[in-house]
Amino acid sequence: MLFLTEIQLENREFLRNGSDLACYDHLNGEQPSLYELLLQRELLADKLDSEGRGHFIVRKSDRSPSLRRFFHFASTTCKILLAEKKGPVPINEDEVGELISVSRLKDDLQKGLDQLKSDYMKHLSLRSASGSIENLPVEFEGETYTLQEIAQIGRKGSQLLVVNLSGFPTVIKDVLKAINDSGMGLNPQQDGTTLFIPVPKVTKEYRENLAKNAKTLFQKFKDHCRDIQNKYIREVKKKEKEVSSDLAHSVQLQIHSMAELYVSEGEKVMIAKQNELLGKD
Repeated sequence: MLFLTEIQLENREFLRNGSDLACYDHLNGEQPSLYELLLQRELLADKLDSEGRGHFIVRKSDRSPSLRRFFHFASTTCKILLAEKKGPVPINEDEVGELISVSRLKDDLQKGLDQLKSDYMKHLSLRSASGSIENLPVEFEGETYTLQEIAQIGRKGSQLLVVNLSGFPTVIKDVLKAINDSGMGLNPQQDGTTLFIPVPKVTKEYRENLAKNAKTLFQKFKDHCRDIQNKYIREVKKKEKEVSSDLAHSVQLQIHSMAELYVSEGEKVMIAKQNELLGKD
């Protein structure tokens, strides 16, 4: 097996001095490609110095065909990755479409972005929490309900919401989870089948807390994009024996670039929401 952890790269060429190649780690007993390694561990980005050099190591004793294949494509792949640091890899949808469904990939990424925007609109607002919480989605036994469908929601004074779940007591745990995961910064208190939810005053601290929650929701979206990216890269890898290695690796890089475009767009949405919450122009 060829376990990759570090390969020294200088001037876009690999040093092949056998005495300098030594193994000191492995990646969960797997045999990743160079691209997978850099994608998963981001070693190239982390280790680049001012001259654009990265440092990686492989086991010198491995004389297997996998090692020869590795050196065959490694230099080209690293040149592409180094170029990517200066700008995104150009996306050729016709080329990507030879191995995966581009429209399906875009739809999957767009759904995540749309969900992020929806979560921001519904759950991260400076208006009254009662309006937001009524439409809070609650997952229960494989179905999704809005809170107002399964509970009676009222007020006790101006600063306290009362959520009566006596009609569906078995859903209380799921409701609490939905509230805590919503990013609204609410702190429900349970008394039997009733939840009491203090409505926070719109203070500077409250605004800052909502801004932090905006970042948390963005991170969830970013993880979603990574999951989608890896899903389609796995599809490509299943077809590696049917196509040229250059095409397979090029498509993997382009899938990564497409995912990054959506992550970048999501980050812009997050920054706009944070500025809104913090009262910035």
